[in-house]
Amino acid sequence: MSSINNTLGLVVDELDEKQKSMHEHIRNQRDTISKQRSKLKEIKDDVYMTVQCIQNYEGLREEVEKMKKKHAEHNIRKTDIDPDIYAEYISQRKYLEKSVSMLKKHLQKDSEIHKQDNLRIMKDNVKLIKEINTLRKDIKDIKLSGKSTDDNAFGLQRAQTAGPAFMKENRDLESSENTLADRKKFIGKIISRF
Repeated sequence: MSSINNTLGLVVDELDEKQKSMHEHIRNQRDTISKQRSKLKEIKDDVYMTVQCIQNYEGLREEVEKMKKKHAEHNIRKTDIDPDIYAEYISQRKYLEKSVSMLKKHLQKDSEIHKQDNLRIMKDNVKLIKEINTLRKDIKDIKLSGKSTDDNAFGLQRAQTAGPAFMKENRDLESSENTLADRKKFIGKIISRF
């Protein structure tokens, strides 16, 4: 019986040791969990602070560098990339590069077309400005000649009383007055457009 008691005592001691080691292991696991939770909270806080700089490229870059120095492990091992995923990545990249080059070509063509249109419009504007200046000069001349037309009307009355030679001159003067009136109307229409 004493050997059984001794054996049972040894088993109990062994179980006590296992229990103590299990308690120690549980305590260590709890400490690890609590450290990981605090580390995770710290990372979340840092990510929140980094996101505040999302509109400022330089500030965002600095915050990411700080996070990298603070949280990244130096002995990170690279994982192997699945060849199918890598092939898809390469094909997507080629497609996007081709799209970008096509868009650049279209942009260059469009800018060339707009440049030519702008030059044509500028040339048209220069022509129109010259025409406007010419018409303004004509209007000024017509206004000045309008005073002389009043003088010509007085001379016309004298010519009617003077004889048939002056009558022909009178008709020529009237046709020139009609031409002047037509020019005034034409110039008035053009100026009203502007």
